[in-house]
Amino acid sequence: FQDNYGVEIKGGGCLSTPDIECYNNLMHTAICDQFGSEAFERIGQQLDSLYAIGLGDREAYYVGGDSALYHYLYCNIDQDLLFTDQGSPPIVVATITIGTDGTVSSVELIYKRGPAEDDPHYGQTALKILSNMPAWKAGFINGKHVESQWNIPIYFRRSAYNRHCLCIGG
Repeated sequence: FQDNYGVEIKGGGCLSTPDIECYNNLMHTAICDQFGSEAFERIGQQLDSLYAIGLGDREAYYVGGDSALYHYLYCNIDQDLLFTDQGSPPIVVATITIGTDGTVSSVELIYKRGPAEDDPHYGQTALKILSNMPAWKAGFINGKHVESQWNIPIYFRRSAYNRHCLCIGG
């Protein structure tokens, strides 16, 4: 892959150049160079205008996509909570509700595993991060914004932090 395209696959599927520049950043830059720095905003506005006249339904989504969501989550974890041992890492799964305005209106912990079962700091950290996250694009069905629910897993692993924060430029 590196010989053909000049990028390599890092742990977890992050593509990066030999000098550790994340491929997502390279593509973002190339698209902005070709179509202007507002290209992604224009695309979003066009999609929103189609949704506004009832052409298409969509689930709620985090602005910037999954990579931006996990960048936000992992780059806001207290690094002292990150697990580096080979055993079972702390995992917290929460259900979040995205309101019709895109804000996170509620967060509920639904699952804890490993050290997270006994140490309340993991659950408290997940609640704080998820409760304070930026607004999403609200779900849209039959021409109306709707409330949505998502289950969000947070793995308190050093490798997840490295993949989502260091590769994407966090």
